Amino acid sequence: MQNPNSSPIKESPASPSWFRGFLAIARLSLEQQFRNRRALLLALLAALPPALAVGAVSTRSFLPSLQLSNNAVYQISFTLLYANLLILLAPLLCAVNLIAEEVENHSLVCLLTRPIPKSVILAAKFAGYIALSSAILCTSLVLDYTILYASRGSGWLVSSLPDLGRDLAVVEAGLLVYGALFTLFGLLFKRSLLVGLLYAFVWESTMAYVPGVLHQLTVLHHLQSMSRWSFQEAAILSFLGERTSMATAQSFLALAFVGISAIGILVFQHRQYGVQRQEV
Repeated sequence: MQNPNSSPIKESPASPSWFRGFLAIARLSLEQQFRNRRALLLALLAALPPALAVGAVSTRSFLPSLQLSNNAVYQISFTLLYANLLILLAPLLCAVNLIAEEVENHSLVCLLTRPIPKSVILAAKFAGYIALSSAILCTSLVLDYTILYASRGSGWLVSSLPDLGRDLAVVEAGLLVYGALFTLFGLLFKRSLLVGLLYAFVWESTMAYVPGVLHQLTVLHHLQSMSRWSFQEAAILSFLGERTSMATAQSFLALAFVGISAIGILVFQHRQYGVQRQEV
């Protein structure tokens, strides 16, 4: 009789390589997250900007006197919905419980019995989160951009791909850094979701707009400095009057991702989850 707690990862007669184990766990993680209701909630939230874009375009056809341009609508959408909301909610919904759920349903015990390093297991779980959240948010952003700028013609859309690519890079950087941080919260704290909520909507959403030094310690400040919607251009940020250079922002985000990921791997490697005895 097959052991119900056996791992779904298929093995060859020889022990699998770390890369083969990484691919198998990443695929399994992606499938698990795809079936999770939190992924559906994220997809519904990510559908909001394109829906608002459709509404803005349709309203302008009925109310030609409406002066808010498509460029302004996209700028507001990217600044408020993507940079300040969705890239915080995605890791909060999909990354903070990456390991906690495995512990609760005892599937982590099965993974740890395999000849795969703990660091590879954590990296593969994180890769599943990145694949899913990137697919949802990047698709949403491309749709939002296309709907608002389609009236300028396909030639203009093609020529503006570098601008869209820069916006996508900001989203991806946010998913990576916030994802690594919230994964670490999940490893360190029992109430990781509450800690993540407090961090996201108290520290990040507040301190990013406080003049002085504190805003430079937030991820959001550096994401906004990376964005082509600079502090001078975005109305919601204009009162701050300060901007970190793009090179400094990119360096901060890269170092933050590497440092937080390294700490997460060390915590995961030294945490004793214990192989529970199974009743026969």
